[in-house]
Amino acid sequence: MDPNGNGASGSHRDAIMLPRKQEVQENPQDLDFVYEDCDAHANEIAELYSYTEYSDLHHNLSAFEEHMNKYKISYLTWRNFSIDEKSSVIMKILDQLEFSDKETRMKSARCILYIAQGGWLGWQDANECIEKQKALKLPWKPKAHRRLIDAFLNGAREKFIGYSLEGDYTTLFGLPKPIHDSVQTLKDHIYVSLTELQIQNEEEINRNPLTHQDEIEITPSELLYQAMFPNLPQYMICLLKILLATTSRAKSNTDSINILGDVLPKEMPMTVFQSMKLGIDVNRHKEIIVKAVSAILLLLLKHFKLNHVYQFEFISQQLVFANCIPLILKFFNQEILNYVKAGNSIPVLDFPSCVLGDVQPDLNGTIEIGSETNHCWRNVFSSINLLRVLNKLCKWKNSRIMMLAKYLGRNWRKSNLKTVSLIYQKVRHHLNDDWAYGNYLDAKPWDFQSEEITLRNAVDKFNNRRYSNAFENESEER
Repeated sequence: MDPNGNGASGSHRDAIMLPRKQEVQENPQDLDFVYEDCDAHANEIAELYSYTEYSDLHHNLSAFEEHMNKYKISYLTWRNFSIDEKSSVIMKILDQLEFSDKETRMKSARCILYIAQGGWLGWQDANECIEKQKALKLPWKPKAHRRLIDAFLNGAREKFIGYSLEGDYTTLFGLPKPIHDSVQTLKDHIYVSLTELQIQNEEEINRNPLTHQDEIEITPSELLYQAMFPNLPQYMICLLKILLATTSRAKSNTDSINILGDVLPKEMPMTVFQSMKLGIDVNRHKEIIVKAVSAILLLLLKHFKLNHVYQFEFISQQLVFANCIPLILKFFNQEILNYVKAGNSIPVLDFPSCVLGDVQPDLNGTIEIGSETNHCWRNVFSSINLLRVLNKLCKWKNSRIMMLAKYLGRNWRKSNLKTVSLIYQKVRHHLNDDWAYGNYLDAKPWDFQSEEITLRNAVDKFNNRRYSNAFENESEER
């Protein structure tokens, strides 16, 4: 407190905030990371197997070699077979799956699994069996939305004329010439999204239900939504429970999901190396699950938004109701830098190194842990996916944005210019964004809640019109 009893003094308060400011002001180290739909082919296959399944890969190879000796073609490797020879071998193996002898069926199944794994017999290097993909580039073009033009024009009219015209972005009378040029530039880059067109179509159908028919295009996303619709809230809760079970801060309780059933061996580890391998494998398994769940959530949101915006809004609402936003914030509340740099991998045990290399994994003290890079690809991938999910849930949703952080005024901006500058460098800035200069909108929190209620009513009308009859018919058939 200061001598007047007004709380901490300015110097003391600055001393408290100094370590945090220093952390923000430090230049972050850039990662040599390329965000793509998937990791390298070999890494994706390696994540399908835990380190406890290391011996199964060699059993599959032994079964395949035994069958090749039986067919007297063992001197050839699988990659040298012609298409007809491969088809002939596969058909013979499939026939043996119908045998009554259990051992014969198991060996045949292992042969099929070996072929599905890529048939690495005869390969000397992992790069030999990986096809190089073409680098695809997408064009990028600046865009402006209709709402940005309306907000810009209303602000200019209030400033120069003293009135506003809601919904009119063509009248420019009385405005200076630079404003005319700015509006023309925005109109040259105006972008009408598919979301806006779908919302306009829904409003037209609700106004004229008899004259405007709802044409439903049967796409894979539409079929998936129809199948998921009756139990979609439960599906989202299950995915979030799995994600919660992987967080390091998650408390164990009776309702938690066991995600380590496929990793833990039947017998407990007896040596130090086995204990170390199991610990790394458990952490690696959790990272793979986070990667899978984050990708599933992102793909569901993207494909449903492309199919119809109200399908996207419905699944977004279910995720928000299931506390997805606090869960993602809890995930990022951990030491995210350590998470990105985590080295929970043993290269000699990863596929295909475990079947191509000559290094024995049980040597004492000679096992290399971690990758050559300074980051873990799947952890960076998972972090970006969860950020994109959070962005899709909160974008243009003021009521949900208020759940993330409190509003910070001009005083905070003045004392945290470094943070504002970092946001400018990393985040695309729109013309009418108000967070940087503090022109806070005159909207109240209950106005934001009314927007959420209006959206929920529109989504309910959409689902009732399209899927209520199909759901009732399915229930009657059961």
